[in-house]
Amino acid sequence: MLGVYSWDELLCPGCVPTASVPQSDGEQPTFTACESCLTEDGFPSAESTCATCAMLAEVLCNAALYLERHGWIQGGYYDATTGVFTPPACIVGAIAMVCYGGPVDAPAQHFDDPGFFAFEQAVLHLDRYLLVENGSESYEFNDAKGRTADDVIRVLRDAATRPVHELIDALKAIEAKNERLAESGITTEQVIALLKSEGVIDGCPVCDGVASKLTDGRLWCATTGTDVDRHGDA
Repeated sequence: MLGVYSWDELLCPGCVPTASVPQSDGEQPTFTACESCLTEDGFPSAESTCATCAMLAEVLCNAALYLERHGWIQGGYYDATTGVFTPPACIVGAIAMVCYGGPVDAPAQHFDDPGFFAFEQAVLHLDRYLLVENGSESYEFNDAKGRTADDVIRVLRDAATRPVHELIDALKAIEAKNERLAESGITTEQVIALLKSEGVIDGCPVCDGVASKLTDGRLWCATTGTDVDRHGDA
C-alpha cells in the first residue's frame, strides 16, 4: 500500500485489519457500505471496509508493533540520541515511521509526501478515539505523567478496532451533552462538586442515571446533563 510501511512479522490476530471477508457456503458475501465509516462509495463490494478504513487499522497496528520493537518515548517524536534509523518514538512518531518509512522532522507538515494522507487520517482517528475514551488527544495522552509504553500500545491497537462512525457518533453525543450542561448554567467544577457531595442520588427517577439535588431544590441528571424536569427534551 502506497505510503504505508510494515514489517515482515505478522500482526497479532487481534490487530489484523477487517478488510478480508470469510467464505461462507462457497459464496463470498457482498457488503453494501463500509462497516467502519458507512460510506457507500465503491460499494457493493466483497470487502467489509473501504480502502481508507482498512489502511487506518493497518497503520495503527503497525505503529503499535513499531513501539514494541524499538521503544517508546515522551517529549519528542523520536529519540535522536540513538543514532539509529529506527529510534524509539512517541505515539505520533511511531505512526509517522509507518507512513513515511523513516524519521522525519515535523511529520504533520509533510503535505507532499505520498504517506501524508495515511498519517493525517491515522492521527485523526486516534485523536477521535482518545477524545471519546480519555478526554485527550495524541500528544497530550503520550506525554501525560505516569503514562507507560503498554498504555500507548494498547490504545493504538484498540483504536484500530473502533469503527469511524462509532467514534463520530460518540463525539456528537459528548458535544450535545456539553451544550446542555452549558445551557443549564452549571459549570464543570460544580458538577464535580455535586457528584462528590452528600446530595448525590443513586438513580435519576427518569433514566436511573446518577442525579444530584441542587441548592435551589432542582434535581440535576448527570447522565443527560439536564434538569430532571427537562429530561424529555434531552
